[in-house]
Amino acid sequence: MTCVSYVNNHYKDATVVFDGYLSVPTTKDVTHIRRTKGIISPKVNCNNDTPIKTKKDEFLSNSENKQHFINTLGEKLKDEHVQVIHAEDDADLKIVLTAIEKSEQHTTTVIGEDTDLLILLCYHSQDNINKIYFKSEPNGCDTTSQIFGQDKGTIFKKISTNIKLQDHAEVFCQESSVESIHKAGEQIFVALYGGLQDVETLDMLRYRIFASKVCVGNIYVQMHTLPPTADAAKLHSMRVYHQTQVWIGKGDK
Repeated sequence: MTCVSYVNNHYKDATVVFDGYLSVPTTKDVTHIRRTKGIISPKVNCNNDTPIKTKKDEFLSNSENKQHFINTLGEKLKDEHVQVIHAEDDADLKIVLTAIEKSEQHTTTVIGEDTDLLILLCYHSQDNINKIYFKSEPNGCDTTSQIFGQDKGTIFKKISTNIKLQDHAEVFCQESSVESIHKAGEQIFVALYGGLQDVETLDMLRYRIFASKVCVGNIYVQMHTLPPTADAAKLHSMRVYHQTQVWIGKGDK
């Protein structure tokens, strides 16, 4: 009951939005595996009175156990007159849309640790902000991998000051063909790694950087420091496009 008491003691008229953990494959599976280091505990059949002797992290590493715990906690919160909403999978978009809906009735505060919530709030609360989605998304969230050596702040600054990159980013915020997504994604990668936009391909840039490291270095080249291959960039771009479309509310189209 500690969690329920905490919510009631610290927040007035709270609405709690939970992530959902489906038993079918999702784009967050890789993140879940990384967080659990590949160790997944067996499913535990339990009820409210069952003592759990397994360590918390091990118990929650199983998605079915985690979903059962969320459902149980949600019922306890409802018993204490706390509004509970269950998202089908990632709750970020549901949190933001719920907050905006509540804000039409009274002052609303969003409590969360994920910076993606701020990005989503900026987009859905103002119609004139488009590219901010893409500026957050390329370098990783729960559904897309982080680009090695490129932090979100650096990517944000580069796109904010480069008109060509902004045009490429626009591709991810609208209905686009697979070919245009691949092309825009590759040129963004070329720019992020200091290549010549509209001149070099990603594979050309990868080879040039590799050759320069071989010529001046006295140790072996660490391959993970090179730009990704064009094929890897295509797959990354498609995941970014999918997540961007989900965030702007077009994920089912």
